[in-house]
Amino acid sequence: MPVGGEIVVHGRKLVGSAQVRKRDAFLQHGSILLEGTQPGGGAETTLARALGRSVFFDEVAAAIIAAWADPRSDSPTVRPSDIASLAPR
Repeated sequence: MPVGGEIVVHGRKLVGSAQVRKRDAFLQHGSILLEGTQPGGGAETTLARALGRSVFFDEVAAAIIAAWADPRSDSPTVRPSDIASLAPR
């Protein structure tokens, strides 16, 4: 079941997020299910289902990079190589 702060489409979780804080450390983890199903899932949706079309990792990575770009700079704060290394092999 989705909780506050998560991205939800039609009542179903699209982006999962978790974090832990300890003294001066902070770890954030997030995931976007592009297509398919989650083992044991059922309360989530996929980006493909939400958009009504297939989506590809490179397309989503480019959209994230564009969204995180610093508007005061010509270069993004997240580089394509930062995300490309996470692509499924």
